[in-house]
Amino acid sequence: IRGRITERATSAPLSGVVVEVFGAQSQQRVAAGLSGPDGAYAVRLPSAGSYVVTAKRIGVRRVQTDTLSIADGETVVRDLVIDAVLYTLPE
Repeated sequence: IRGRITERATSAPLSGVVVEVFGAQSQQRVAAGLSGPDGAYAVRLPSAGSYVVTAKRIGVRRVQTDTLSIADGETVVRDLVIDAVLYTLPE
């Protein structure tokens, strides 16, 4: 699975986003990676199957894909768009 992660309001690429892949049935984490400076990520899966991709980072809202069915040798491109979250510290 590969793709690009951007922030919804600005379309700016997001780096340092943790991308995790879970088995759709088992809900066990099977792979993980980080997005690069250009927002690109790539995660190699252990085998064909059904998976869910999540992406999270401080300052953005966590996102999760629908279930993706992936065949042996198939490369799926899944771009992710994430909403920024504004945190303010109490005075």
